[in-house]
Amino acid sequence: MTGSHRPAIQTPTSGKLVETLVDSNPQKSTRSAQQMAAIALSMSGQLVVVVIAPILAGHYLDRHYHKASFWTIIGLIVSVAGMIAVVIQTNRQINEYMQTNTKKDTDK
Repeated sequence: MTGSHRPAIQTPTSGKLVETLVDSNPQKSTRSAQQMAAIALSMSGQLVVVVIAPILAGHYLDRHYHKASFWTIIGLIVSVAGMIAVVIQTNRQINEYMQTNTKKDTDK
């Protein structure tokens, strides 16, 4: 393998060539891995808040209004909707990041 050749994979859904994080430039590869780790860490922090806050609020409201588990179930439904929103947002961030890096590499 030469230094300018980078491995790539072809995705069955898009048909486009997508570079893997394996790169001949270790600094660029480290930056890519750090960026992806930052996106994943951001997602996990958001999920903690989105899941725990509505369920705890529902539990508090159940105790305050003396309901069996009505508000906790509502909190669970809100949590699921929030999780879906966080995953969609993170997916968009990853897609934008991958498209930006692919465009930079093809411009060279």
